Amino acid sequence: MSDDYIYDRYGAVQLSIDDEGAIFAYRTGKVIGYTSKGVVYDYYGRHVGWYENGVLRDVNGNVVGFNDEPSDFPQPIFPITQIRPFEPVRSVAPAHPNGQISPMIKPYKQFFWSAASPLGLFSIGGY
Repeated sequence: MSDDYIYDRYGAVQLSIDDEGAIFAYRTGKVIGYTSKGVVYDYYGRHVGWYENGVLRDVNGNVVGFNDEPSDFPQPIFPITQIRPFEPVRSVAPAHPNGQISPMIKPYKQFFWSAASPLGLFSIGGY
């Protein structure tokens, strides 16, 4: 029962995912999305990527972020993670909206980093 912390390509923590699949912006504690069965949705239920085996990918299969123990393959070389700052008090996660149906066929997983940052993947509130 511990959260997953998602780091960006520079090793800085950007997101946290609780045991129920709610995704929080790490520095603000705001709910910005959720994950269900490996599919990642933004706050409004729009499909924005996949989270499998510790690696967060965009809809094109490019790597957006990673947790402390990524095991998904293929993957780029991950940086050394930075020390996590103190996490703010989180907002209460609302009920999940009805999510968009994710594509039946996933794209090929890529070795490449996505142009989107972990926060930019959700594009809510100016991220």
